[in-house]
Amino acid sequence: MPTNGFYNVNEVYTEKFYQLPQWLFTNEKYKDLSNNARIAYALLKDRNRYSIKNHWFDADGNIYFIFTNKTLADMLNVTERTITSVKKELVTHRLLYIKKMGFDNKIKQNLPSRLYLLKPVLSAEEVYNNMIQEEASALQPRGQENISSPAQVPPALQPRGQENISSPKNEASALQPRGQENISLYLENNNLDTNKIHKDTQLDFSSKEYSTKEINEQNRDLIKHAKEYYTQTDTNDKVILNSKALNLLAMWVRTPQELNRVVRIILNARNSVLTQLQEKGAKNAEYILRIDGNQQQDPEELKALKELGIETDKLQNEITNTLRRVLNAMRRMSDNGTDFNTENYLFGAFKRMFADYAEKVIEKREKLQIEWN
Repeated sequence: MPTNGFYNVNEVYTEKFYQLPQWLFTNEKYKDLSNNARIAYALLKDRNRYSIKNHWFDADGNIYFIFTNKTLADMLNVTERTITSVKKELVTHRLLYIKKMGFDNKIKQNLPSRLYLLKPVLSAEEVYNNMIQEEASALQPRGQENISSPAQVPPALQPRGQENISSPKNEASALQPRGQENISLYLENNNLDTNKIHKDTQLDFSSKEYSTKEINEQNRDLIKHAKEYYTQTDTNDKVILNSKALNLLAMWVRTPQELNRVVRIILNARNSVLTQLQEKGAKNAEYILRIDGNQQQDPEELKALKELGIETDKLQNEITNTLRRVLNAMRRMSDNGTDFNTENYLFGAFKRMFADYAEKVIEKREKLQIEWN
């Protein structure tokens, strides 16, 4: 029997995470949310697939939850009073809608309220500015800001003045020991003249610091390995395109800037069609045009999406095929001397593709609903 290579049940369990959306911390409209409210939002968002499985969605396809305050308090390991405060925060910030279902004469009791988790209200300008700030922060070091030790870093995730959402009861906090002597890091470096280091060796990765040959080598490496790191942000986020699409682009673009520009045009085309679908009242429009190059969705979620006529791998294939078709067409037109705007042509082609794809999904979903009925 092999001694390595098996997936262990304990490992699979410990690799499950709740995702905290970045905008909960960075967007001005939501910065005053307590961390309890942020974690509650993330937990409810994670349970969307269970709502679909339990058929907790209304006639419009909008997902809701049915949880009492006690159930939510047990889930988050806080008191019911804290849950009341958390729900009030989310409602105030328009991230939660509570629909009272009233009295049912048949069963002679009040029906449980429905909790609808709402999407954030983010303008295109806010999203763009935030992305620019992220790119600048990640790639362009500014000034001589010192890298501080852990003791100097404010506890960004520790809520103040409220009950903390803690780990399961009786489980020690591994990251925030209390009542014990703090562990000091790097004690041996007290005599190190860090001021001299900052003065003599400031980090600068701008192009002016490298030769043309070095820049070309760096660009080739970044383009070659784009499939391994190119995500929507500089953190461990979802890969936008799959490896096939990124490998294809690697043969056509020469710099990371060109790669970024092409991907942004594709995303803009997708968002344009998504807005049109939402304005028309299309159900689950965001799921129809979900882009995830990693394809790492939960199996239950993929199954639920398939029941709605949505197969995310097909969209990635459409993106790759459209990209190949458009690049070939633009090469042919350029060689023939045809005058055209590259970015407009690329945007128009992908907007048509996303619109056609969404229309097919909606038709398929309607057909499935007819079969179910």
